[in-house]
Amino acid sequence: MTSEQDISHVRELFLNEVSLKPDLYDEEDIERVHKNDFYVFRFVNFLGQGVDKGFLQMKECYQWRRSSGINKFSSLEDYPTALHSAVFPYFPGNYIFN
Repeated sequence: MTSEQDISHVRELFLNEVSLKPDLYDEEDIERVHKNDFYVFRFVNFLGQGVDKGFLQMKECYQWRRSSGINKFSSLEDYPTALHSAVFPYFPGNYIFN
């Protein structure tokens, strides 16, 4: 089980990483991590991987989100076609996208 200390520690590691390399991360994601435990917890708790692996996965995920511009999409039409075919089949009601 993930503790509050684990979440606080990973958040601190992440925010330190952001301060060293701010161009790799989106402001919206930084704000979410800063204010909401869930955006840290999900990486630390996933498959019980713990603090170290969770932190590495978190960095990679938020860097990818920045590089892909995921926070800039305003509607489903803005998402790349490859993302539609890879992700949307798993959403309820996916028949809309087929």
